[in-house]
Formats: sequence, C-alpha cells, structure tokens
Amino acid sequence: MFPEFDDFLEAMSDMWLEKLRGFEDEAERLGYSPIPAGTKASQLNKCVLAYLTESGSYLIAGPGAFEKDGPGAAGRYERIKMRGGNVLPEVIEKASGVIFGKTPKVGERAWVKDVLETSPIIMAMMRKIEEGESSGALITRTAEEVGKRFQAIQDESRLLPDKQEKK
Repeated sequence: MFPEFDDFLEAMSDMWLEKLRGFEDEAERLGYSPIPAGTKASQLNKCVLAYLTESGSYLIAGPGAFEKDGPGAAGRYERIKMRGGNVLPEVIEKASGVIFGKTPKVGERAWVKDVLETSPIIMAMMRKIEEGESSGALITRTAEEVGKRFQAIQDESRLLPDKQEKK
C-alpha cells in the first residue's frame, strides 16, 4: 500500500490534523467554544459538551452529566472506525444515564460511569443551552455534522488504496 512507513505516517498525520480542524470548525459553527481552564462542573452541567479524543473518537454529553444522584445526561460517543481490538461498539447513544466520574480535562481520559472510558481528550468544547432549545436535538445535530465531516475526511484520505498516488 505505502512504499515507505514515512509515507503512511504522513498520511495518518494529515488525516488526524484534518479531523482536529474539522471537529473544531463544526463545533464552532454550531456555537460551541473551548472550555476555559478552571470551569466548574456546576457551570458545565448546564451545557452541551463536545470532546475529541487523541484516537479521533468523540463524545457529546448534554446537561446533567455531573449530577451524581440524578438521571444523567443524554449523550453520544463515536469511536474511530479504524481502531481495532476495542470491545466498545462504534456508537454508544443514550437518552439518559451519562454521568461523568470526574470532570473531563484535556490530556486526561473521560470516564462515563458504567458506560465507557475514552482515550485522552485533545479538545474540549461547550455550548450553553438557550431557553426553549432542545439539548437532545443539539447533541444529535452535533454528532451528525461532526460525523459527516469525519466521513468526508476519511473518504478523501490517502490511506485508502484508491487515493494513493501511483509511483
């Protein structure tokens, strides 16, 4: 497939950087902003949160994800489809029950009680819910938009055999 390992590494790096930019672009387009350092869980508990992991997976959680005694938040997790050896399904979607064991931070894994542990987070975004807005609809829209962008990046990737330059 690739004549040299360096060619493969360059293609993987390019795709990963495109996904990072794509995640940030889509999140910002939908009104998300980076989570400031030191933001308390009580403040985040009123927002929809979007996290991108080092492996290219993403987690989106709605309001209520920090209420340890509550029903938890709606949420969606999509793992990178190229990763193998993982017992998690590619998509985990919950109408409720997403409760963080601790506040997810960049450089650390997000742990969702009784559901999953992600690879370390590389980007953390938040969006406050406006009055009358549905957090469930925002979670779905965010997942759809990021998913479409990631699929387009994957489809254009040089990692696919038919996209590689002939030498």
